[in-house]
Amino acid sequence: GKQQYAQAHIPGAQNIDMEQQLAGAKSAHGGRHPLPGAVEFGETMRQSGIGDTTLVIAYDDNRLAGAARLWWLLQYFGHKNIRILDGGFKAWTEKGYMTSSQCPNPQQGRFEAVASPGQIRNYQWLRGHLQDTDLQLIDSREAPRYQGLEDPQDPVAGQIPVPLHRPQHG
Repeated sequence: GKQQYAQAHIPGAQNIDMEQQLAGAKSAHGGRHPLPGAVEFGETMRQSGIGDTTLVIAYDDNRLAGAARLWWLLQYFGHKNIRILDGGFKAWTEKGYMTSSQCPNPQQGRFEAVASPGQIRNYQWLRGHLQDTDLQLIDSREAPRYQGLEDPQDPVAGQIPVPLHRPQHG
């Protein structure tokens, strides 16, 4: 992340770290990247120059996982003016567009993070609703992880029962 950003990024882009800024403190059931608090997330966005009306274009060089995470968090915390760069940084560089190693120093934005808790469900809720006919659970991991054959990130491979498998493409 930080090393790749320091070498080359789209001019004017800010580096936001998945582990440190797009995730909260870990707990027993929060997953690998728990939801950050509104205060911390809002401060990260303000320091990145994002205001309540700023158009944010998110991209990364990791199959857009970080960009999707930022998109979702901004939506969750009330910011609707966000897009994801089609193809990410890889597509940008393949088209020969300009990159930079300069780290911009943005003016602080005026971003107020207001959580939308109705957008999330915890594992207890999910366990109680797996059989609901109007619920569709989707697993977007690669096939070997979904099938429980291997998991390079989690200590135990497997899946929640009944999800529809729609792997990420990119």
